[in-house]
Amino acid sequence: GTRGYSDLSLETPVLDPYEDDERAANGVAYVAMRDPVSGIEPHVIELDGSIEPLARGCGGLGREAELFAALGPAPLGGLTVEGRSASGTAAAVLLSAPPLRPTSFPAAGRCVLEVDANAFVTLAVVPLASGRFARTWPLHPEPALRGVQAVLQAVVAPTDGPLGVDLSNGLLVNLWR
Repeated sequence: GTRGYSDLSLETPVLDPYEDDERAANGVAYVAMRDPVSGIEPHVIELDGSIEPLARGCGGLGREAELFAALGPAPLGGLTVEGRSASGTAAAVLLSAPPLRPTSFPAAGRCVLEVDANAFVTLAVVPLASGRFARTWPLHPEPALRGVQAVLQAVVAPTDGPLGVDLSNGLLVNLWR
């Protein structure tokens, strides 16, 4: 763009709510903005951090566990993870580096383990209250964390799903580019 963002208005097309919004990927947002002088111009905005959803969760018939996350701005922010599930008593939040490919469980339908099955850690085991759980971890603006990617996923247990657990959707977290 040619002008400061304060002089621009965001051009938002009408999107189908059932389709993925592909205007942001890998920590970069692609938007069209209307410049009062130059008209509509493309802009590429590097995000401080981003969270991108991966495959959907899985579970028993008609239900799936869901995982949400938010990154607070450094230096006072952190990683907040929230989830919900229609069954189970506790959720284990798993973390790993992005695997070469996710692990699928064909016998259990579309269940996919998004974290690296050979190298994940359990961040916390959180009890479910009214079908929800939440946890926050502080993240300091450590230079070693800049640009780190991680995958988060929750395992909810015990359930009557084919695996005996429900897997949430996976989330790809990009820290401070």
